[in-house]
Amino acid sequence: MRAILAILFAAALLTGCSTVPDQQYQTAGFRDKSCSLNGSGREATCPPDSSRGEEGQRIERKFSVAFLEYCELESAACKAPGQLFAPGQLQAIRQRIESANAAGQATLVAVYVHGWHHNASTEDGNVKYFDHMLARYADALARAGRTDIRVLGIYVGWRGELIEASIPSVFTVADRGRAADRIAQGTVAADLATIAAAVQAGPASSRMLVTGHSFGGRLVSRALLPKFRENYQPLGDKALIVTLNAAIGADAYYDLYQDPARLSPSAGKPTWVNITSLDDWATKWTYPIARYVGNLQPDHPEDDSSGRTIGHFGPYKTHQLGFANCNAVGCGDPATLSGLLNVDYWSPAPFHFFVLRYAVETGADTLDMCGLVREYPYNQKAVDAMERPGVCKDLVGSESPFTGRKRYPANGHLWNIEADKSVIDTDGLQPTSTAVHNATTQTNLATMLVRLLYAER
Repeated sequence: MRAILAILFAAALLTGCSTVPDQQYQTAGFRDKSCSLNGSGREATCPPDSSRGEEGQRIERKFSVAFLEYCELESAACKAPGQLFAPGQLQAIRQRIESANAAGQATLVAVYVHGWHHNASTEDGNVKYFDHMLARYADALARAGRTDIRVLGIYVGWRGELIEASIPSVFTVADRGRAADRIAQGTVAADLATIAAAVQAGPASSRMLVTGHSFGGRLVSRALLPKFRENYQPLGDKALIVTLNAAIGADAYYDLYQDPARLSPSAGKPTWVNITSLDDWATKWTYPIARYVGNLQPDHPEDDSSGRTIGHFGPYKTHQLGFANCNAVGCGDPATLSGLLNVDYWSPAPFHFFVLRYAVETGADTLDMCGLVREYPYNQKAVDAMERPGVCKDLVGSESPFTGRKRYPANGHLWNIEADKSVIDTDGLQPTSTAVHNATTQTNLATMLVRLLYAER
């Protein structure tokens, strides 16, 4: 089978399918930008549209964007795989953060590493929707009363696709996975550490958020896991690492789950959050098949964890997360729901019900989103306990299918969360046939991550 796919892949290259160049697309430095959001923060227009719609005046949220671009191949433009095409990009980022520090300006530095099919081209869909992501971080900060913090976005680009034609590109899954591995062995970890050091030196309320999606989650994992095994805050105590629908085998995390010295009987507040949609077919089905037929070498071939991605391997899951729109389905007594607004849902507990309230500034109806985060696995006794409060019953469901013992890796600081599609979806922003896997712009998730960044850990 592997030989057949190799022949098909070679045929695709030889029959008119042009290859995507391994190149730099963006210049160094930040660009100041903004988007407008509707009153509930769930619809963004980028660039901003200040027109009055059904929900009233839109709200403008400002941010700045810069790029870091890594080469896959050694060439005249790049010294070695995993190096920056233009080191000046990193220098400009560091200087901007240091200038903000000198002026007493707090920053939220949001780094995003894209995945399969993407790069740093201005026409790339992830580049376009990166603005939507940053607008939501700025909005979440503003709604939390932190309007003094400037959002600085850093888009990390690499050659996430090899072939321009869409159909033959399905054969590049394993090849692009190996490319992510090679790039991760370069200067990515050191460059992120340089940025983190600048953030650490800034005002007390400065923070750093590093997000990797799909093969970007693989790249982030390969780059930072070695340091994470030694230090559960590899980028400092102001940083949070997030991997979304990460296309990497569970066995890459094997050491964290198998070494008793790294396991905890209870969860702590996370410094690394891995979130995977239960219905994400790309990491649930496509990746395991591609790993086998495309020769993606497992980290621990002798272990059961080698055949599944980190988000779909039951024994390694630590939590579940889901949301219900209380304006669409009844979530319970309004007074009880109001009492859930200030729940510290990132604190360790068997479960938390909580409410994210999006108050519309122009006086229209408020949008309440009820959330449930619970430790995994859970039994019928836990289900009964979750039903007693009488709120958000649609989220409770039944006993978890996996009934093994709870294991909290990295001494409780790694949360491996199984999410329903309400957590990683598009909010109507990204027209795509694979919305669950490709979505990275989500109002609820942005709100939760900002809350975690500023929680005591």
